[in-house]
Amino acid sequence: MSYAPNSISRSTAPPGVAALIVATEPGRALLDVIEPLVRAGVSAIVVVDDGSSAGRKWVLDRISMEPTLHLLRHARPQGRGAALKTGLQYITEHLPHYTGVVTTAADARYAASDVVRLMRALHSSPRLVILGGAFCGNDGDPASAGSGQSLRTRMLGLVFQVVTHISLRDVQTPLRALPAELLPLLLKVPGDEHDYEFSMLLHLARHGYPMAEQDVYGGAERPVGDSGRMSSSGWLNIARALLRSVPLVPLPRVPGAESALDGPDTVRRTGSSKAQQTR
Repeated sequence: MSYAPNSISRSTAPPGVAALIVATEPGRALLDVIEPLVRAGVSAIVVVDDGSSAGRKWVLDRISMEPTLHLLRHARPQGRGAALKTGLQYITEHLPHYTGVVTTAADARYAASDVVRLMRALHSSPRLVILGGAFCGNDGDPASAGSGQSLRTRMLGLVFQVVTHISLRDVQTPLRALPAELLPLLLKVPGDEHDYEFSMLLHLARHGYPMAEQDVYGGAERPVGDSGRMSSSGWLNIARALLRSVPLVPLPRVPGAESALDGPDTVRRTGSSKAQQTR
């Protein structure tokens, strides 16, 4: 199945925006993620191997041959949230001049063109958090692909809307553009598993940090329920995050972020902000 905006040749990655990928027991799909990003000219691709077994060494050895790839390894599995923090810490320390980072999945559910699209949006609006929204169907309508979400994702989205009064299409999306100025603060958000990404959005929403969603056209849509299994401790951590009235660290407000992004070609508002669509 092909999508019109999916040709990587139509988009070249901007300078100063890194890609961050967490890999757990990776296979061929990770190569399908890395190779087009390299062809697109992504200047830094950070891969965090979260304690994969020796049988996956061939994949990691192969990607490590790319000169723009930074491979970080956990000796044992620590959880997606912990691996994301490892990557964010590395970018903060070793790529301090970068505008920001786009996180994505290791299973090729997102096309490289979607990743690059978010990179270009972040490069244009470096103080805006941009989330990969719903998959668009062949007709370009996100609603036509909404039925692919798991019940858990829908429930968390509803809870998030009740708590924050902000409606997001996918609160668990791993495709996120994060400004560099936020990274030291996001490192302090609690959570070591899949709950970390949800807690991150709660912290952003509670402090009014501008967010926007951008539709994605996808490589392969994830099957229903296949967005990473969350352990009982992960659910407990989400419950704790919802009960927190004050985050651990204050997040900066961005005055004038909305007015700076006004334009006719925009993606969906979340809260009070919107981002320019880049294709």
